[in-house]
Amino acid sequence: MRSRAGSLTFALFYLYLICTICTRQTAWAQSATESHGQLVVAGPMAEVARDYAWQPARADVLPLAQGVTVGDKVPVRVVLLDASGKLTNALEKTTLILEATGPSGQKITESLEVAPGASSVDLALPAMEPGLTKLMVRESKDQILDSSNFVLINPLQLALPGPQLMFRVSGERDPNVRADGVSYERIGVYYMDSQPARFPIQVWLTWSHGGVNPNPLIIKKGERFAEAHWTSGSPVASANVAIADIKPAIPINGAPEATIKFVEPVSGVAFSNPPATMSIVDDYSLHARFYDLAGNFVKTSDKRKVAVSTSSPIVRFRPDARETDWDFQTDLIPTGWGRADIAVATPGYPPFTHTIAITYLGVLWLCMAGGLLGGLVDVFISPNTRWGRRFTASFIVGIPAALLACWAYVVRILPIVPAGILHSRLAVLGVSLMAGWAGVFVFRRVVAALGMEA
Repeated sequence: MRSRAGSLTFALFYLYLICTICTRQTAWAQSATESHGQLVVAGPMAEVARDYAWQPARADVLPLAQGVTVGDKVPVRVVLLDASGKLTNALEKTTLILEATGPSGQKITESLEVAPGASSVDLALPAMEPGLTKLMVRESKDQILDSSNFVLINPLQLALPGPQLMFRVSGERDPNVRADGVSYERIGVYYMDSQPARFPIQVWLTWSHGGVNPNPLIIKKGERFAEAHWTSGSPVASANVAIADIKPAIPINGAPEATIKFVEPVSGVAFSNPPATMSIVDDYSLHARFYDLAGNFVKTSDKRKVAVSTSSPIVRFRPDARETDWDFQTDLIPTGWGRADIAVATPGYPPFTHTIAITYLGVLWLCMAGGLLGGLVDVFISPNTRWGRRFTASFIVGIPAALLACWAYVVRILPIVPAGILHSRLAVLGVSLMAGWAGVFVFRRVVAALGMEA
């Protein structure tokens, strides 16, 4: 009896030791997560904003000449800009799609590659037809913002009755411009005649929101084009700009006004609470939010698609995509162990990537302890048999049975059940206890059926 009591004490002490190890591992993981979270949520997303601020955030297209004759080539430069609107270098080979659309709808599409370390690429487009040709540039994977612009092809063949002006707006995510005080809508005035302007032309503007600079626009003598930039520091659903006066008076061909939308100054999307480490049995509620150039959270007026992804088979998400205007939430569910890169992205912005480590040692020790104790249960509920052999059976049968059952539970069952108590160490301990007891019980029954002593 003393031997049995001593063994029970040893088993309880073993369980206490395993639980202590698991608790400390959880505390270490939480501590690592909290320290990582403090790094990421420093302002609250200032660190992320700084890391991504200098990377390519927008592609822009700049015609290097206006008034090119039909049949000639239009020199064009495509540039990469960072979040503050400055030239920046490509981190990797970047494929851009440039599309030119003439007044009749005729299109030309060019695929461009910006080499790593380069910030621009030059090309020459054929001048298709007289009038204004719209240029649009976008990144092939939609991971940076697109932009538009216009180029004037000499209207000599249009046989105009006299000089005219055309008024156009273009720029970032036409016509949705970030209201960050830096991003701008391009306001262009084009001189339509067989010859460039013979005298300076002043075009005065009026607008309902933000600021326009310069005003007036001045088409200089010998030129065909003038441009102003329209910025805003606050979002608005509808902002209007119009021609107020022209000196000397010249008729306008087309609409003398335009309406755009200044949207929230989103600089990207990132995880707001990414863990550095998690157990294979955890079900982690992962959140992602939009942030601005200063690292502050941004709530958008319209819902935007946010998607999470991974190239690793050891984790999965539920759900992996949905539309949101503030907080994207998904369950991060391990299906294996090791290290995995997880990413979150929204159209027009580079993906945010985070590395996570999935651990299993704590669960393994817990399974072994549960299998041992489950096997010992059979010892104490059957006192008429030899206790020493039962104790040995709890080791050689209970622990393997518990490991096998826990493996099936973690790999096959946890990925398909909802979050809750089933995704916990307590559930794993329960499964291992039951498996350990059942393993020893079945083992004893089989041995008895074979006429052997158990």
